[in-house]
Amino acid sequence: MQQLGVAYGAEDKKKFSRIFVSGFIIAFFFGILFFIASWGASSFFDKWLNLSKDFDNNALIDAFLLASAGTALTFVASTFSSVNLALQKTLAAGLINILSMVVRIGVVLIMIYSNYGILALGFGNLFYGMTMLMSNIIIANYNLRYFNIIFNFSLTEMINLINLTFFTSINKFGNTFMKQIDYFLVTRYLGGEATTMLRLVKVVPETLMLFATNTSYTLMPVISFMKGADTLKNKIEKLMRVTGIMFTFSCFLGGGVYVFDESFITLWVENGLFAGQTIVFLVVLNLIIAGISDTFGRYVFTIGKIKTVSSIRFVLSILQIGLMFIGVIYWGITGMIIASTSVFIVTTGIFWFLFVRAERIPSRISLIPLRELGLGLIATIIASTWGSRIEITQWVHIISGIMQYSILFFLVLICISSNFRWLILEVLYIIKKRFKPTVKADHVN
Repeated sequence: MQQLGVAYGAEDKKKFSRIFVSGFIIAFFFGILFFIASWGASSFFDKWLNLSKDFDNNALIDAFLLASAGTALTFVASTFSSVNLALQKTLAAGLINILSMVVRIGVVLIMIYSNYGILALGFGNLFYGMTMLMSNIIIANYNLRYFNIIFNFSLTEMINLINLTFFTSINKFGNTFMKQIDYFLVTRYLGGEATTMLRLVKVVPETLMLFATNTSYTLMPVISFMKGADTLKNKIEKLMRVTGIMFTFSCFLGGGVYVFDESFITLWVENGLFAGQTIVFLVVLNLIIAGISDTFGRYVFTIGKIKTVSSIRFVLSILQIGLMFIGVIYWGITGMIIASTSVFIVTTGIFWFLFVRAERIPSRISLIPLRELGLGLIATIIASTWGSRIEITQWVHIISGIMQYSILFFLVLICISSNFRWLILEVLYIIKKRFKPTVKADHVN
């Protein structure tokens, strides 16, 4: 996407088309190779995982292959999604992401209640991939026709893209690996029940945090475009302000999960499967810091430091698995999450430093996201203190509690954050400008 954004910023339609066609071919074959590798790996589940004899291993393999097929489809979908984002169609790309997540959650819930068991998770990922692919193809086809971009293929461009793909693949592998290895380690060393408890704790915050962190993903084409047009330095303060809002929103979501996750799980399944508030707190903290790391990593990646970001993520993913292995062996789930979080803290610091140095951002501006993160934490603590006192025994109590928590959070944030007040004024200005009636001047004779 970075290459597409730069080509669009430079108004080079021919190069844009060549990068897109080459990217599609590479993604298609990469998706096939990924599914074949997953198929081969599934035959070793009995040796790798510490599963009880009563566990349905065939159902696990089928769910894994369905999920792998869905992931392979998202590889191909990412090519069309990159086109939409590079052409500044961020709203459509965001709506597709939301639609795909809603479809996945809906499929999983329907199939769980239909007694499909673990297969529900596999089908959820498959339908997620299908929705992402079909929706992005439709929007990308419309955008390419609208901008009159004709398909072109260049072997030279494809070779250049393959060289970059090696690093981007390492980047995606390292990023995905750092976030998903916990399930494998818990299943292998603590058993299936511990994995179920961890999954139940993470399912809500993982989904919600996407709404906060995906904003930085939609900003990537804008940054690429400004980089190609050499206007990024003029917009850097506004970018840091928006980034600060994202981090504040992450605190809001994380605090809500911490307060209401136990009640949600208790009403959804039996009490014995709740992992405890300490685990919820650590999971939320882990996801917030991982989201911050992703944000600055995407910024550095987008300004052209592809090899640097990919290498850092690959090296740190190796370090992370070692620390998580030690953590889960000696301190269980708690130690594993703390180990993972410590690595994300390191990556956050590295990526923030690289972005600030590359764009020569003054300290006053570069510290805006950190300041807003701190203010978001203050608002979260105040709202969470109130929310934790609400007695919840029914679903309606959760809805009422979330409303009270949200109102208090944003009231506090308006009082303490000038950046949030700036955002409100910006939104009101855009709404006023968009819906301002057109007044025709009378002719004077």
